[in-house]
Amino acid sequence: MRRPRNYKEWFEKEGAIEHPTHLETLQKPEQKARIDWLRKHIPPRASVLDIGCNWGYVSNMIGASCGMDINLENINKAMREFPHIHFMQGDITEKWQFFAGHYDVVVMADVLEHIDGDKVGHVLFEADRVARQKILITMPWKKDEYYAFCFKHKWFPSPEQVMLVAHFFCGVPKITIECDSVFMYMEVIK
Repeated sequence: MRRPRNYKEWFEKEGAIEHPTHLETLQKPEQKARIDWLRKHIPPRASVLDIGCNWGYVSNMIGASCGMDINLENINKAMREFPHIHFMQGDITEKWQFFAGHYDVVVMADVLEHIDGDKVGHVLFEADRVARQKILITMPWKKDEYYAFCFKHKWFPSPEQVMLVAHFFCGVPKITIECDSVFMYMEVIK
C-alpha cells in the first residue's frame, strides 16, 4: 500500500470524517504494545468505558463494557463486530450520558489529540466525573505522517501539552506518565 504524500492525499484516503481504522493498523508492533499497556493497567473485572472507540477493536481487546464514538458509521460497525459490548454514539465534547462514578476505568486511547484545545478540559472533566478508579490516556508521540501530521489531529502531544493534561489532574493521588518511541501513556489513579 502506497503512503499518502501530502494532506490532500490523506484527505482523499480518509475522508473528512474519522472512518474505521484500517485492519493493517492493528498489526503494527507499536499498536500491539499500546493495547498491552492498556490491558496491564486495567484491573481484573473492572467496568471499562472506551471513549472514542472507533469501530470497537480496542474495546474488544481490553474487555470494555461500553464504547462511545461520535461517528455513527463506526458505532454501527462496532455493534456488528462485537455484539457483546454496548456501543453508543456520542459527542465527548458535550456532557456524557453517564452518572458520576459509573465506570471503574475510563480509557481514552488516542483521542485527546482529535479534540479542539479549548474543549480538552471539558473532556477531562467528564472522564474524571465518570471514572470511579482510574483514567487511562494514550496519545501519539512519534512525529511522522502516520501519527503527528494526520489532518485529523487538532494538536500534537508535546511535553508542554502533556503537562497541561497532567495539570488538570493535579489533585488526584497518583499520575504516572510513560513514553516509548511512538506513544505517551498516562495513568490517573483516583
